[in-house]
Amino acid sequence: MDGLQFTFRHNSWATRRLIEACRALTPEQLDATTPGAMGSVLQTLNHLVDGEGLRFQTLLTGTPPPWERGEVAGLDTLAARAEHNERWWDDYLAAPVDAELPVRVEFQSHMYDVATGVILAQTVHHSNIHREQVCTILTVLGILPPDLSGWGYGGAEGHVAEAPRTAEAE
Repeated sequence: MDGLQFTFRHNSWATRRLIEACRALTPEQLDATTPGAMGSVLQTLNHLVDGEGLRFQTLLTGTPPPWERGEVAGLDTLAARAEHNERWWDDYLAAPVDAELPVRVEFQSHMYDVATGVILAQTVHHSNIHREQVCTILTVLGILPPDLSGWGYGGAEGHVAEAPRTAEAE
């Protein structure tokens, strides 16, 4: 697996883990927000998952996922969409990606030619920002958010192991 695939697997894992953590929330907590967040917990998770599928994947292939933007989806639907996104990224990144390949993007009534690599970078950036917003809301509610870091992913998925001590380290 190359570094880009690894990065997107972490991205998908972090989204899935956050959705699962939110299953313990009450309806009032799912509706909670805080200054600096884009919306409630549920609205922000919808924005994050839909952004990956409806915006970024569609930009890269011209083919939207099998859902449309609409009402705020619940956690079960979000989990299924996040799983779809994860499979999509695994398939898309299975072959080499030309990061310089231009993609035509309409943004705020203007057209741009954007390198594919920019869209990939923006996907991860966008997801990180909105996961952090949800984690901030959880923290404000007095709830310890899950560890979504690269270290957390590495430990959870067996990519981090304690190294044996050497005589030089002592």
